Amino acid sequence: MFPLNVSQPVFSNGQFLSSVWKIYPITSTQDDLSSYTINAENNYWGTTDVNVIQQWIWDGTDSGNETSPIIDYDPYLLSP
Repeated sequence: MFPLNVSQPVFSNGQFLSSVWKIYPITSTQDDLSSYTINAENNYWGTTDVNVIQQWIWDGTDSGNETSPIIDYDPYLLSP
């Protein structure tokens, strides 16, 4: 979770290696946060399949979650 006064949180140069883990923004408010972007670029996701990476991320691009921030994961690393 990130505070609303952080304009663009960054999570980079990490590894997400398990399909057990999902990434999704959580908020304790009902605010529309769709204008926020979480920078998750330059991480290794354990795959180079964009469809698999997208399945692990639940953000504002997913149906029913349109008021959440967007998680930008591209470009992503091809290996750890």
